[in-house]
Amino acid sequence: MATWKDGAAYAPVERPDGFATPVADPLPAGAPYQPGTPGPMTHPSGFAPLPPLPPPQGAPVLPGYPSRGLAPRPKPPATDAQRGIARVAGALCFVGFLITGTAPFMLVASGALGLATKRLAKTVGWVALSVGGAGLLLQLLLERWQYAPFSFVWTMTALGCAIAFMISASRST
Repeated sequence: MATWKDGAAYAPVERPDGFATPVADPLPAGAPYQPGTPGPMTHPSGFAPLPPLPPPQGAPVLPGYPSRGLAPRPKPPATDAQRGIARVAGALCFVGFLITGTAPFMLVASGALGLATKRLAKTVGWVALSVGGAGLLLQLLLERWQYAPFSFVWTMTALGCAIAFMISASRST
């Protein structure tokens, strides 16, 4: 015998005898709805219009800031540790220039070190990290004879990054 789980196609056309209509009194009619608020209010009247605002002039002065505006803070000087990290990154790039096969590895390592010296060599670090990462990816995906033309690009990038790291290590800021 079909049940309600079988779907609408198997449902009986007539109401079965075993289904009894419940005997209960109908529910009483509810009380009409009474809103808790009186409804929309009328707009106030009798007020004069506000005068027009003057045009803004200069930079806004925020509470807690000096009245001269929001001037940028001077950067603190680079520390000796940051200069040392930049020199190590330059040396790694120079090793990548001398030993061509290690250039992508050295560029990735020196790029990571360059990112650690935020004020000195952050841009050079991003260049070294991205070129070295692309080089490692090419070495992983291509055969030796297919990525050989890129080794010149990697060595020249390693030389340029070595020079840039050494220059940034010698800067005073």
